[in-house]
Amino acid sequence: MHDLFADWYSEAGLGTDAEALEKRWSGVTEIVKAAKRETVPQLVRLAHRLAADSTYADSLRSAFKKADASFLMRNDNELQVLAGAALATLLQNAGPAALAGAALINCLRFSEQKPVNDTLRAAAAAVLLEEAERLRDPDVEFPAVPAYPGKPIKGALTEIEKLTVPPDVAIFKKFVDGVNDALAKLHECVSELSEVVESRSDAASEESDVLWWLFSNWSDLAEQQFADVKRPALPVVIAIELADRFALVPPPPNARAFLRRALIDGKIDLDSQLKLNEVLEATSAKVRDRVTEEGVMSLHDLLPIHAVLAGQGKQQDAARALRPLELSEQLFAERIALRLVTENKNG
Repeated sequence: MHDLFADWYSEAGLGTDAEALEKRWSGVTEIVKAAKRETVPQLVRLAHRLAADSTYADSLRSAFKKADASFLMRNDNELQVLAGAALATLLQNAGPAALAGAALINCLRFSEQKPVNDTLRAAAAAVLLEEAERLRDPDVEFPAVPAYPGKPIKGALTEIEKLTVPPDVAIFKKFVDGVNDALAKLHECVSELSEVVESRSDAASEESDVLWWLFSNWSDLAEQQFADVKRPALPVVIAIELADRFALVPPPPNARAFLRRALIDGKIDLDSQLKLNEVLEATSAKVRDRVTEEGVMSLHDLLPIHAVLAGQGKQQDAARALRPLELSEQLFAERIALRLVTENKNG
């Protein structure tokens, strides 16, 4: 059980009966076990009191009801606490579902929606940072090459040479088993080595891609220099293009510095305020197409800048004004979250 589980229940005014907490926690454990990248958005919605898929929400309620007949099926407050507890537990292990959840939680900093507790945001930030560093660790250890079991195999071959007809099947089996064992260990080693080499190659490639893009000051989307892109659209273009250039996600923590450098090179006033409806008007159809691509529409409530640029955002969001770097950071975070939810990369 999470150390703060009872605290969250108490803060929500739900009581801290030990027996009830144990039953609820058993349900939380099952939610975490069943969590996948495809279902994590629903869990994030429930933890933030956003409209979740009713079928998914009802399945969670039914699971808790089965574990405890006293569970109230219409208590949205308790379901929010349970969803938040499941997310907090999920974030303790950096798997694909955890990374997707962490990235989506990170996107909701733009929204006025509050999580069940501050632990979620802190845990999300920690998971993303740890995974970003792991993917780019220059000191990663290469897998040890397994020792070649030469003696057992050579011994079996010697015995085979002495055989008379008919041969002893046991000796052949010993030989074959030795070869199979050696091949299995070699295959495991080669697979691990391939993963390490691919990760190191991707890390080197993305660094080169980002630096060339930054030094060139050229936007592929706008097909012009950063300084020539319309001012309200520049933060959007910068965010999309930088996110595309990271082969490994989550990105490193210095991504913010890259965004800032590109905006400065684009000669935009970092202290200016950009209204999102003006940003939408200045953004080209080519750029808007990127935020309405497959997989985005179903996540608009969790990706607010995408929603605004697709003309599907909340009225209060469209009327908001942000500094250029704030806008770029938010859209960049949303692009990374989209990849972690929809792409099967990094294992």
